[in-house]
Amino acid sequence: MTNLLYGVDLDAEEITPLMVRDGMLQCFYEAYCMHSKDQKTEEERRAYCREIVERAFEESGGDFEKPTKGSILNAMKKLMEFSRDFEDPVAVQCHASEMLKLVGKID
Repeated sequence: MTNLLYGVDLDAEEITPLMVRDGMLQCFYEAYCMHSKDQKTEEERRAYCREIVERAFEESGGDFEKPTKGSILNAMKKLMEFSRDFEDPVAVQCHASEMLKLVGKID
């Protein structure tokens, strides 16, 4: 049985920054877009969430395509600020704590 968190296998031999970045995309999608009541398709919602995550990397000086542990942490801060406008603070902190589990697995 695999131990998955936002699509990342926590028991994997190696967890890379790219894997954690993709986990961040899934986390943000689940927190923000998946339950949206808009008329967008799932594909459109995923694309919108990706844009927001890419912007978080850009605004925090990171490279979305070549993430590092530090750039992921900085992008997380931006996403937490963004999320405060629409999400319950307890939920934001819960998602951040889960993401920190992934970040902590980066070698």
